[in-house]
Amino acid sequence: MKTSPFQPQSLIQRRMAANSPQMLANGDCDVTKYDAKSLNSFRSEDVVVNPSDPRLAISPEQMKIHQHRNQIQSQKNPQLSSVLDDPAKFFKGLEERFEAQKLITPDDPYQFEFGDYGVPVLKDISATLDEEVEILKKKLAATSLADSGEKSGLMAALAAIGSFINPFSNEGRGKDLKVGLEYLDTLKKDIDSHVESGKISYRRLNELGNFSARVLGHFDREDLSLFDRTFLRLDRSFLGYEQGSIQEEFQRYKNNDTHMFDKASSSDGVRVARPAFEEGRYDTEKFQMATLPVAKDLGPGVFMQLIPHDIFLLGISGDPAPADGFNRPGGDFYNHDLRHSSSIYTKRRLYEKEHNLSPEQIHKLETLQSVWKQEMIEAKKKIESKEKRYAIGFLSFNHHHDRGIPQLPSSFIEEEKDIVSEGLYLALRMSGQPRGFDSPRESLNEAYDWLRNFWLERLPQEEAVLAASTPAA
Repeated sequence: MKTSPFQPQSLIQRRMAANSPQMLANGDCDVTKYDAKSLNSFRSEDVVVNPSDPRLAISPEQMKIHQHRNQIQSQKNPQLSSVLDDPAKFFKGLEERFEAQKLITPDDPYQFEFGDYGVPVLKDISATLDEEVEILKKKLAATSLADSGEKSGLMAALAAIGSFINPFSNEGRGKDLKVGLEYLDTLKKDIDSHVESGKISYRRLNELGNFSARVLGHFDREDLSLFDRTFLRLDRSFLGYEQGSIQEEFQRYKNNDTHMFDKASSSDGVRVARPAFEEGRYDTEKFQMATLPVAKDLGPGVFMQLIPHDIFLLGISGDPAPADGFNRPGGDFYNHDLRHSSSIYTKRRLYEKEHNLSPEQIHKLETLQSVWKQEMIEAKKKIESKEKRYAIGFLSFNHHHDRGIPQLPSSFIEEEKDIVSEGLYLALRMSGQPRGFDSPRESLNEAYDWLRNFWLERLPQEEAVLAASTPAA
């Protein structure tokens, strides 16, 4: 299927085409448009539209499809049913808790009670901490056994060489493991106290999720392959993640230091997207987003369904988890989710501000995305090639979730795809992870052509929604 050139016809389409490159957030983007204060100060509720405008009407059939798509993910992820049954309703409930708490603790309205969601998550985290304790005990026992007795002659020389080759074999290893066990014990007692009380604030849940993810992955790097360790070094530079010593990590917990990103990223796109997310996460004036720790494995469908909502899932994994081509320890995996969340949040907020969207328009687009998703599923079924179907899903997930580009027709105005998805494919191939198709350049180009034609056919529907309001001059 050959991609057809897109020629903007209307004023709105020309605005959409001009805005499309900004969604990429690469080195060529207009950085000033990503100003954090500007994006987070935008209030969709201040945009006045005619509520009876037929372009904003949601038909019963569209709503039925939207609810069905939510229910599919809710059934697949029962631990998130309160979120996925109706994401918009869930978010509104958190907004109401936030506003009520603001009357009590105006300096920190994120102290609102969140035990209904948080306590089950803490139970999962507590169980994972137990497993990590047993792992560290075994490592400590092995370290103590290896260090027992005097070594002389050839054995001493071999031990010295081994210590030089393996940076994890050092005299302080036993001490580090003991500090790690003390940290895990302290953190678990903290978490279990909330489980026993049945209460946890929204803020404290996020704090404990941050600490748990980091400590759970702290000693895992030594178990990674050389390939994974090499990619991890590059990834930490890309994401701005820096792991301290276990003593420093324990002190962070004691100081309740939960800063999200440790250092500047080497990526232009990450640096551009990050500030609005960091500032908006704990905005004391308005509840901008929900960040939800999750200690269960999740499939890609749930992330795609939540793309139009300001609800972000942050994974807490006891073991190194594969993502984007290699295995990441707990803290890196958590930070990886933060990175994707910051991109999704910032690019969607830019889109909403640039097009001056009202709540009614946002809700219509949320619903349409479910409708379009269902239409895409039906269209993909007609494709005979299994590899092409897989390549389409691969590229779609990379385009919208990994890179945070809004799941909307105007996101495919660009005639040619970039090379980001090919880089991800290469990482998957090098790590031996399944790809689902061969010939990445050819397959991904075909996938982009198919996706672009699919989405551009729906561009007039997006245009109609945008036409209900006019951006300020």
